[in-house]
Amino acid sequence: METEAYKRSMGDIEIPLRNVEEWGNYEKNLFFKNYSLIWENRDKILSTPSLYNTTAPFIGLSIAYIFCGNLTLGMLIQLWQKNEWSSTCPDCGGIVRITSWGGSPLSGINKWYGVCIQCKRDVSSSKKKFFPNVKSALALMHERYQKNTENTPTIIRTGGEEKKIQDFRSLSLAWRELEKKLSNQNKTFSEEGKQSRPKEKDSIYVSPIKDLIDELATQNCKLREDD
Repeated sequence: METEAYKRSMGDIEIPLRNVEEWGNYEKNLFFKNYSLIWENRDKILSTPSLYNTTAPFIGLSIAYIFCGNLTLGMLIQLWQKNEWSSTCPDCGGIVRITSWGGSPLSGINKWYGVCIQCKRDVSSSKKKFFPNVKSALALMHERYQKNTENTPTIIRTGGEEKKIQDFRSLSLAWRELEKKLSNQNKTFSEEGKQSRPKEKDSIYVSPIKDLIDELATQNCKLREDD
């Protein structure tokens, strides 16, 4: 049975996407097709909160038993600038930029996924040590949460009484709600009420990467005009 096709709005062009995985791959390919533009504007991205906080479905960190969530574009750039979350392409010897990583801090079993910026090949592999390679990313994510602690729900109300959240499950849910809120703050909607992750067959995919590229390209044009 053929999977129901979704559509992603991109100006006047509609591209059929069958599922969220295809949407993620499309965003990733669009990102690395325009990698040079993004890298050349890294200072602007790091200094502009709306650009720094750009999230995409192919960017993330998952640590078993501890944490999983989105990294922002700004975090990735900070890691890449320190030569972290990077590797060597087994085909052409170019630089591989890692975009997602997952593993266990106990067993050390891990796997990362990235793309070679030279030959554009998808690359995946693992490192001998997992946690030391993702500590910096985890620290950046923790710093982001700390900046928003005033928005973090730490109190639950039951039967008119207020109780502080203490159990792990409740805290985890609270942080997930905050992550959702932070992500929603940085999403661009193609239409009011059309969310980026489709819930129904007529939903429209929104491209945070296209929005990013459009803004950077527009700014570059303005700079050339001023010169």
